[in-house]
Amino acid sequence: MKYLVTILFLSSIFISCNTEAVFKDRGTIIGLDLRTCACCGGYFIDINGESKRFYFLPDTSSLKAEDIIFPFEVKLKWEISNDTCLGDEITVHDIEAQ
Repeated sequence: MKYLVTILFLSSIFISCNTEAVFKDRGTIIGLDLRTCACCGGYFIDINGESKRFYFLPDTSSLKAEDIIFPFEVKLKWEISNDTCLGDEITVHDIEAQ
């Protein structure tokens, strides 16, 4: 019993050590950011009622930019970008059509 408690305790610590804040959500790609500023560009996406932007589709994605007709419903894994310029940028790790 003592070993079982130790194993469970160590397992819970290991599982909670994930430092990357990754989410699994549904969203709608609204359109392209066609503004002409230094930090502009990419795609506008609505996630849970909040407007965000991302610059690139992941290389592993089966979606192709030329196939997207706006608005486009998606499922995605994302996190807030570390290199924000306007404060609304996210990094998309995985994305697929809903």
